[in-house]
Amino acid sequence: MVNITRQGAKTFVGDGWHRLIDEAYDTIENSGLLVSVVQVKEKFGTLRIYFSLPTDATQEDYKKVHSILDTVSEKSAKTCEYCGKPGELDWTFAWAKCRCPECRDLQMKRMKNINVK
Repeated sequence: MVNITRQGAKTFVGDGWHRLIDEAYDTIENSGLLVSVVQVKEKFGTLRIYFSLPTDATQEDYKKVHSILDTVSEKSAKTCEYCGKPGELDWTFAWAKCRCPECRDLQMKRMKNINVK
């Protein structure tokens, strides 16, 4: 079974969500549950963390971990993935991303400078 470390999880998302990764890992560690993180990614502009629990885990254990991770995912929809400032979901480039206005504008400028022939 894969168990992605805290530092490893941060390699899958932008710097702006590293604080949310820390929050998720801290809360899970403080829960007393044995949780294995098996995947971390951005999907539809939000942070997604997938996990597994031991075979003897209860339904309440699953609900507890889902609640922790749902809270972090909801926060990611309001946090710029690039810089961590308040942001909003944006579909400017056909992919959902959560960005602050400054990061969105910077990416727009970069895209305009790309010459497609």
